[in-house]
Amino acid sequence: MSKYISIEQITASVTRLEPVHPFFGMAFLAFKKAGLPVGHATEFVFSRMVTDFLTGYYRPSASYAGFYNPFRTSKGPDQRWLRPRYASTGHQRITTGTFIAALIHPSDREWGWQPHYVNELGKHIAGTLIPAFDMGVWLYRAEEWPEDVRPSDIVTRFLSDFSITDEERRALFDIAAKPVISWAADSPVTEAVLLDELGRPPGAQPEGGAALRLLELR
Repeated sequence: MSKYISIEQITASVTRLEPVHPFFGMAFLAFKKAGLPVGHATEFVFSRMVTDFLTGYYRPSASYAGFYNPFRTSKGPDQRWLRPRYASTGHQRITTGTFIAALIHPSDREWGWQPHYVNELGKHIAGTLIPAFDMGVWLYRAEEWPEDVRPSDIVTRFLSDFSITDEERRALFDIAAKPVISWAADSPVTEAVLLDELGRPPGAQPEGGAALRLLELR
């Protein structure tokens, strides 16, 4: 029998991810997935690369073209839904502003890591390491797992999928798995159940297409 990550664990992990800067869950992982080089720049189209990444991992609603941000936000927890063009607007500005010291970026389409990029990224951790287990829970929330899956398997998969180096792991990540008791389930979480926890995206209709606003008996 297969196992899936439970809604209880997804909810707990999203709460633990709230202090993490969105760069680490978005552009950083997109760069890692794409194999951004260290010490020199190569050609990457940032908006395309990050949009593709967000589409794969940050679109919990099939009916909304934008994305969901489980990370730190200055807009408040009720405004976590991002517009479809977020990668080419807000997130690129954050990356080339706040995190530019970690990057080699001589032109719009050239990107690379500075040799000391891990040290520079560590300055933005704010004393709290990124919880690798909770990051994996979010990224793999819809994945089918073997029946004997362990929380540590989620961490191992995350570190492997994104080629997290030993230096990055020591400086940036907490690799201890801290699951809730009912962290695994026998069936996948449906979109409706997930959105009940996250909140619905802009313009979403109530489930079923309508909501009863007033009932009057005569």
